Amino acid sequence: MPFVDVNDPERKLEREATDVSSCSSQSISGDSIWSSGGRETQPWENIVGFKAHNAKVIYSTPEASIDPAWESSGHRENCWQQQVVLSLDGGGVRGLSELLILQEIMQRVAEIEFESDRTLFSGELPRTVSTKDADSIAESQTVPTVDRFLPCHYFDYICGTSLGGVIAVLLGRLRCSVPEAIQYYCDIWNGMATKIPPVRVLPGNTSKSDCSSGLKLALDRLLQDQQTQRRVRTEKGYPDGLRQFRSNPALCKTLVLAVQYDSHKHVQRPYLFRSYSFSRTVKTSALNRNPDDKTYNGISIQDVCLATSASPDYFRSHKIGDTKFRDGSKWTSNPSMELFREIDSTHAEVDCPLHCFVSIGSGKQNRGTADKALRPFSSGGFLRRESVADREKKLVHRVLTERKDQAQSFMYFRFEGPNDLVLVRPSEWKTGARKKIIRRISESTKTYCQRKDVQKAIMELADELVKYRRRRAATTQWENYVDVPKTETTRHTCKWCRDCDNVDRDRFIEHVKDAHRHKISGDPRYFEQYRAMLRESQVPSLVAMAS
Repeated sequence: MPFVDVNDPERKLEREATDVSSCSSQSISGDSIWSSGGRETQPWENIVGFKAHNAKVIYSTPEASIDPAWESSGHRENCWQQQVVLSLDGGGVRGLSELLILQEIMQRVAEIEFESDRTLFSGELPRTVSTKDADSIAESQTVPTVDRFLPCHYFDYICGTSLGGVIAVLLGRLRCSVPEAIQYYCDIWNGMATKIPPVRVLPGNTSKSDCSSGLKLALDRLLQDQQTQRRVRTEKGYPDGLRQFRSNPALCKTLVLAVQYDSHKHVQRPYLFRSYSFSRTVKTSALNRNPDDKTYNGISIQDVCLATSASPDYFRSHKIGDTKFRDGSKWTSNPSMELFREIDSTHAEVDCPLHCFVSIGSGKQNRGTADKALRPFSSGGFLRRESVADREKKLVHRVLTERKDQAQSFMYFRFEGPNDLVLVRPSEWKTGARKKIIRRISESTKTYCQRKDVQKAIMELADELVKYRRRRAATTQWENYVDVPKTETTRHTCKWCRDCDNVDRDRFIEHVKDAHRHKISGDPRYFEQYRAMLRESQVPSLVAMAS
């Protein structure tokens, strides 16, 4: 029986475009003033070949630009109803370019956060000390490095496919900084190359089993490192199993697109792995992937990564139970529409659940070089496939930019990436060319990011991410969202009664709401109302008493 693809990628998007929810997309506008000047070491220098470029941003403090009407019109509550999301394309080693673009965005975020009120890391809670004391603490600090500002504190959902799905897991589920993700991404490619015997290093002679075992070993080492280096805790009763893909639903959510393959019926269909539970809503349609499917609730992070990255060119299909999975980019290399539908369905109670949609591509590869390397004996097969992929990306971009709703809109940013990257096979990475490959990707991405239109978009996006984070940090929900660990230094005792003694911050705030609401001068939903109370009620820590 011949293989049947029930959803031809060139036709499926044309069908789906008519079913997309009518939220409009709109690129935000604003003036960014760029001037030349000296600058501290840039994150590009974490990668060989990336040098700091002379660009300094001059801007107004984000908080100062907030419209007072926004504070009193209910928009503050909407900062949790409307979502900020990130979509990552598949693209093999070109995923490194995606990370470098994101790193430049997060570097701008770090600069804005620090200049506005000396914020030193993205998970920082509103200070309970006076502004004067806070300024004296931070006045000697320099601009913090980008590794202190985590994408998972700025994006509610991070979605990816193929090796872009692996990056989504690193940033979303494992809550890595961008520099961490870059290092892990290179380690993954090193792991794949290490398992290839010397006899198979010749072009076109890479073993799928070698690459698969190398990727599995690299992922295992990555997770071991995470368990050793990062805090793993059972905050608020949720499991702390770092190897499990499911996570605390209050945190940044991760989606990974793979292709489910039925070898008996010769049919393939898209499958979404979710780090959270998905249930049907009034907006759930046939285009929502595997709703209510609890088959893989206990799936591991390693299985998800192996499933989405199982490209037939390099890897064996990954089997989970009785089901085979293949590379998600075989369905679509740009998972933005999958993410769009997911948000629209999951948050059906909100008229327009999107606030900002960010999509990062892996650029384009040099077709001439790639065609010779990948399919030297194929007559135009690769070029034909690339043509479909290009049309697919353009259609996704058009749908997200042109579908309009008269009442609502969301911000949409698409970073295509450089257009002069080359195809890299795992065997080529092993031959000692890895530094040259990294340098070329880094230089191409740096050139792309220095384009005036890209610089402007990065600055506008970073400014909006900071504004939105600050609005959320002013609410009591922020502490749960960033998953701040509780320590003995955050214990509080009520000074008005004996019913609340030596409790954590959440319980103290709930106690004040229930028993002493008359002490709250404003809206009890917002953290600003509790600053002074928390400072006055804080129980001295054992460290402080000992000193």
